[in-house]
Amino acid sequence: MNKQISCTFILILIISVSAPLAAQQDSVILDLPEIIDLAIQNNASLRAGALEVDRQEELVRQGYNWDKTGLFYHYDENNIAENGFPVRVWGVRQSFAFPTVYNASKQALMANVSLTRHEYTLREFELKKQVSRAFHQLGYYSELQKRFVYLDSLYRNFSTAARRRFETGESNYLERITAEAKMKEVELMMNKNRQELASARLELQTRIQSDSLIGIPDDSFRKTVPPQSAEFSIHPGVEIWNAYEEMADWQTRTARNQLLPDLQLSYFQGTNNQPESKVYQGFEVGIAVPLLYGTQKGQIRAGRIQQNIYSRQKENYLIGLESQQKILQNKLAQIQESLDYYENNGQTLSREIIRASERSFQEGEIDYFQFIQSIDNAVRIEMTYLESLLNYNLTAVELQYLTNKP
Repeated sequence: MNKQISCTFILILIISVSAPLAAQQDSVILDLPEIIDLAIQNNASLRAGALEVDRQEELVRQGYNWDKTGLFYHYDENNIAENGFPVRVWGVRQSFAFPTVYNASKQALMANVSLTRHEYTLREFELKKQVSRAFHQLGYYSELQKRFVYLDSLYRNFSTAARRRFETGESNYLERITAEAKMKEVELMMNKNRQELASARLELQTRIQSDSLIGIPDDSFRKTVPPQSAEFSIHPGVEIWNAYEEMADWQTRTARNQLLPDLQLSYFQGTNNQPESKVYQGFEVGIAVPLLYGTQKGQIRAGRIQQNIYSRQKENYLIGLESQQKILQNKLAQIQESLDYYENNGQTLSREIIRASERSFQEGEIDYFQFIQSIDNAVRIEMTYLESLLNYNLTAVELQYLTNKP
């Protein structure tokens, strides 16, 4: 039995080391910053957002949107030239809004460009967060799979040994079926985790949208350092509300400037094809004054109200950020207690349980059932630690992209 157990742990060590390497040998291994950069380059949704920024920049030209230039022809038999024949008049006419209207309109469009850029940044933030979450989840399921490989190898060997001992009369039937049941239980758990691992790989690959299969380093599942300070004022979500507020301000100014008179210019010349004809030139300057301006005043009042709405929504957004920050910080502190236990005591205790159980079982101090229970307890400590570490990292990622500290 001593040789069987020694061979078991050697086999476990070989499988634990070789399994993750074999799974990733055909992958491009990248760390988290490299994966994030690749996702930003490839993600179709993000590229669409960049194109939307370009489109809004092109629309800024609409700020100087003049009315169409009018061409006219005029013939009036009462309009007699010096040679006694009517004059045929051709001319061009152009209307302009007051110059300040164009500047205000352009500034409103520029604010819309700023809004689109901040929306792109927020979308980029969300992508980075999703990639980071997928990265940590993949690391978690990879580490969990190592534990299941350990248990599967251990219980398979013990199931084989129990069957042989039962056949030779060295053990009872209960030990045999218990070993087989435990082996099957671990096998099902490992298969389930293998599916979770495959889903985590697919999730990461979907975020990256790369033609190459992307893998992560074998030792990538480590504790993430959370941000220590918050910069909510430059958070892209806050900047979006600032842009909305600025755009509403310039739209209000545009409506106010539209109360100013429009400018009208025209140039014309007339002549006829009769003897001693001359070319008569002229121009006309005028203004168009809004006599009925109730609509414009309504737009101005509505614009001011809209500014206040955006201002209140920004305040609400900031309150939400600050509240969420406190919730996440409290959650991190709670999870840290679990991590502290494992790092200070649990890890050492788990290893000592495994060593003591192996020694006691080899020396006959404990039976098979006590050995299995001890191993289960040791591995459960490690799995609880891995789960706590995953929750800690996912919470830290949420805090990173909440406080503008990616």
